Amino acid sequence: MLIAGTGFYQGLALIGTLLQGFVLAVLPASVERIATATALAGGAGLLVVACTAVGATWSEKRRGEEERSHEAELILGDLR
Repeated sequence: MLIAGTGFYQGLALIGTLLQGFVLAVLPASVERIATATALAGGAGLLVVACTAVGATWSEKRRGEEERSHEAELILGDLR
């Protein structure tokens, strides 16, 4: 998530290279624009992958809790 956020932030910091016709930079304007597009796309893509992984982890954890509560009900039901 940190790398995705950093990449996306860097793309937003360079968004002026995409919006302005004239770019004052050390590198040629085309290289700056490619770097900006790559940072935005990479950050957004990594953010999607990271959120999917976190969502999968949470759903597995929730599923495990439900299974444990069901097992506890079965065990306690036998004791009653």
